[in-house]
Amino acid sequence: MLVDRALADSAFIRDKVSKDPIHQSYVREHFRSAFRVEDGRVVAFDSGGQKMFGTDGQPCDVDTALARLVNALPNGQSLLAGSTASGSGAAAGTGGAPAGAKVMRLSQFDALSPAEQMKAIKSGVRIAE
Repeated sequence: MLVDRALADSAFIRDKVSKDPIHQSYVREHFRSAFRVEDGRVVAFDSGGQKMFGTDGQPCDVDTALARLVNALPNGQSLLAGSTASGSGAAAGTGGAPAGAKVMRLSQFDALSPAEQMKAIKSGVRIAE
């Protein structure tokens, strides 16, 4: 429960990850296993199973760890806010995605298996309502 609460309260997810609920959910679910509770405190581990430390030598806080973990993904930047066009200059009908971007309807995305959803997100697919 401590890990779930830490991820739910994450300023990194709230402020840095795209406002697309699929992206926010993906970050929470994909990286949940990178966090464990030790001595009543949420501690982050990298993909190699090593505890993550900050520049001060102390274990990373949840937001710092999430930033590092997302940035380590090959397409991690596509999960972050501001990584695609939006507003009046965006291509029409693509949910704010730039021209040529892969766009999938939410109903199509929901019909995919979890593994296929992860693959789609990693490949940079944008979800449109």
